[in-house]
Amino acid sequence: MSDALPHFLLSSHFLRLAENASARLVGTHNSLWVVSGKDISPEEYFRKTKWSDHSVGVAILFNFYHGIELVLKAALVQRGEKKLVHTLTALLDRFEQHYPDSDLIKSLSPHVRTVDPGSPVGRFLASNNVPIDTWYQAFKYPSLKSGKQLTHWTLQYGGGGTVAYWRGIKSSASKIRKQAVALWRAETDA
Repeated sequence: MSDALPHFLLSSHFLRLAENASARLVGTHNSLWVVSGKDISPEEYFRKTKWSDHSVGVAILFNFYHGIELVLKAALVQRGEKKLVHTLTALLDRFEQHYPDSDLIKSLSPHVRTVDPGSPVGRFLASNNVPIDTWYQAFKYPSLKSGKQLTHWTLQYGGGGTVAYWRGIKSSASKIRKQAVALWRAETDA
């Protein structure tokens, strides 16, 4: 078995989770509020908002970006690279050197190189003054190894105004996963 295969296989799990959880979030219109004619319990509020960005958004993004990292690492391992890092921009640059015409570059760039500053991730990076390459710590912990405290509010509480963004994450996760499979097949059939 190729050393790259476990990376490719595992990437699909993280990307599928991001895809399916985003679909659930979109399906509930990213509910922030619960309107009821009677008092509801905290448990009822949680049940009605469990697929909202304030409940699962940060975890969806961690899984999405981890899936991206594993796709890139798999492709690099397939080409014989051994030094693997969490730095997405460096991984994507190295990927592009090996696969300059890959459709994956176009699919990954908006999430790595040109993050929309108005998107939840773009606002998160700006408000915390961190680059996307901190994703591995920033989407997982309340502070960086340096001790810098982070706030995740910009990734949460988007309500209906961010449904299109989450629909885009769903679509991107699906597209990246399928493109990674096509790349893997092309590599192993060659």
